[in-house]
Amino acid sequence: MFPEPTTELLVEVDLVAEMGVFNPFDFFLEPSAEQYPFSWDAALARELRPYLEIAPAGPQLTEFLARVPRATARTIDFLVGLNQRVKDDVGYVIRMEPGGANVRRNPLAKDRFVP
Repeated sequence: MFPEPTTELLVEVDLVAEMGVFNPFDFFLEPSAEQYPFSWDAALARELRPYLEIAPAGPQLTEFLARVPRATARTIDFLVGLNQRVKDDVGYVIRMEPGGANVRRNPLAKDRFVP
């Protein structure tokens, strides 16, 4: 593939992503899941088991989760509120210019990105 030794390998990648607005809450809930918290029936819980395994949380995630309300609420309202907390607490940057990527040092800290 490379007939001679080289000192440099340059790879350029162009990516075109379609950005659109959509409603992430455009779905139906089973009546048994309309209130948070809810329980899965036994058969569904068995099927979902691989997706419900929880890895140990680090200190920042533990702190974030401690601030999430656990009171009974409509599930949609709970999800909207959780989504809002994530948006407010976790850094999200859209980069339109080409160049190096931002390196996340601490996504929950005020100095979220290293330039």
